[in-house]
Amino acid sequence: MIAEAGQAAADVNGAKAGIGLKLTGPGVLEVVREVMAIAGTVRARAAGGSMWPTIRDGSVVTLIPLETKVQPGQVVLMDWGGLPVLHRVLKIDRDLVHTIGDACVDPDLPTQLADVVALATTVSDDRGVITLTGSWRHGIRSLTLYISGRWRLALARRWRRLRRLYDTQPRRPVKHDTWKSEGRLDDASSPRTR
Repeated sequence: MIAEAGQAAADVNGAKAGIGLKLTGPGVLEVVREVMAIAGTVRARAAGGSMWPTIRDGSVVTLIPLETKVQPGQVVLMDWGGLPVLHRVLKIDRDLVHTIGDACVDPDLPTQLADVVALATTVSDDRGVITLTGSWRHGIRSLTLYISGRWRLALARRWRRLRRLYDTQPRRPVKHDTWKSEGRLDDASSPRTR
């Protein structure tokens, strides 16, 4: 395990070179905790599409230790039964954190606040460095991409809710031959008869 942790730390430090520690598997959370304790930050590759379009599969995410309270809207790394999950915080109830992936329709099961491992501060991919905290520190382009991403996310979630509402309402049967049966469309005027 020590050799694996050393290799993972080397991979984390080499994330700019395209190697990077990928956020998959049960042992990665211990490596993230150890590297954060030593270096203060961790750069790791995201795995999966549950946070698309904010965090794409293979994007490099910068993680820092939690120094303040977890707030709704933040992207956090959680220990979800021994597996790493990087999702956005919806709300906090006492010692439970409710999260959801940006590409997900339904929220996750509540997680203990103690299982939140780190806070994601930036994501780096072909778009550049994008802040996940709304900070000016990475420049105006980063902040602009953050704001536009939040707007897209809000619109996409509203759209999904409307689709879900529409899909749950009962529908009347559609008669495809209504016009013919009422005599409004005769065979001579139909473009298919020619």
